Amino acid sequence: MPGLFQTEDYARAVIRADNPGVEDAEIERRVHVRIARQALLTRITDSPAFDVVLNEAILHRLHRRPARWRVMT
Repeated sequence: MPGLFQTEDYARAVIRADNPGVEDAEIERRVHVRIARQALLTRITDSPAFDVVLNEAILHRLHRRPARWRVMT
């Protein structure tokens, strides 16, 4: 799932899975940056118009280890 459309928990899990050994503070910083970027799309004024096309397979794809996604279901 593209970062702009990830929930905070999903983003945290993906970032953590892709960066083993990175400190929690850095994980949280990266999550904050990703979620802040989403705010550009949902702001009340001057929000951009955009279209998104996602392949259905993205909804079925597991990222790294399935055990990490139990919290998401």
